[in-house]
Amino acid sequence: MGVFMAARFIRDSAETPGYVIDLLREHMDWFDINLDRPMRLSKSTRPYAIEIAQCWFLPSAFEHIERARELAALLSEYTFPVSMITTRRPGVIVYRDAVQIAAIPFRR
Repeated sequence: MGVFMAARFIRDSAETPGYVIDLLREHMDWFDINLDRPMRLSKSTRPYAIEIAQCWFLPSAFEHIERARELAALLSEYTFPVSMITTRRPGVIVYRDAVQIAAIPFRR
């Protein structure tokens, strides 16, 4: 599960305190404004495609990475373990913009 999915999970939980929801909303609002949603996450144009891409920040996306680290720290404080994954070979790229790519991982 990525940081954005985890943030939504915690934000939408009935057990999450209001101040945590506010902090999560603040971070999520920033990403909503400053990060485009990939137009496609599959090699296929069919809506029921099986292979779904994983999204990665480009190394040059300094501000986005820093904000994601802040979000990850908040999730970790709320007992949701987070680790950063890096790779030089993300897979078949199906989307790219100035700060991110979406890639379908290579089969191992």
